[in-house]
Amino acid sequence: MGKVRQFFRSVTEPIFASFSTTDIFQGIAYIDAYGTKNNTGANFIVITVADYNSDPIQTVTSAVAVDTTFGKEVDIDFDLEITKSTTFDGQFFANIPTAITPASQTAEWYSIVRIRKWDGSTETEIVNAQGVGSSTSTGTNKSHLDAVQVDFPRTRFQKGQTLRLTIEIWAKTTASTSNIEIYLGHDPIERTSTVFPTDDHTSTQLRFRLPIKTSI
Repeated sequence: MGKVRQFFRSVTEPIFASFSTTDIFQGIAYIDAYGTKNNTGANFIVITVADYNSDPIQTVTSAVAVDTTFGKEVDIDFDLEITKSTTFDGQFFANIPTAITPASQTAEWYSIVRIRKWDGSTETEIVNAQGVGSSTSTGTNKSHLDAVQVDFPRTRFQKGQTLRLTIEIWAKTTASTSNIEIYLGHDPIERTSTVFPTDDHTSTQLRFRLPIKTSI
């Protein structure tokens, strides 16, 4: 089966209803935002409230033959259209819920978040960061919540431009013939599933903390 590569148009989300927290000395306000998929079509978006469910709560690859060296298996863009000019500047945080269902071999995987600007014709990468990742033994399902932090250099977004947060999952197995399924959770209200059960403390919530320069 082919590897997942998905592009979707952005959906306008008002920016910003309120700040989650502020750093008065640095003049930075932080907004909590959440990756989700809406149920009206194949649109992955970023929203700034956590009372909206995703449909479905996770994206999963078909069973893919993963190589013995790390390769990109999942690549999804979550878009937030900027509705007024905004300057991002400061520490960016992301919690990225991933899971893997291996067939008969040991598997390893990690996630990458890429912060990009999309103006409708050109995609410009600003910065990226890699999570620690995890591994699982033969035939054992496992979920993992990557915690990623990176400096978001001062970047001005004009009204109508899109903040694009791209999530990648890279994986490998001990045998290239091994077919596995790879999951990315993206449910703002944190529902559970068979690969994201309540007892392993891995949330399905794909959460971002965005640093915004303010005059506070």
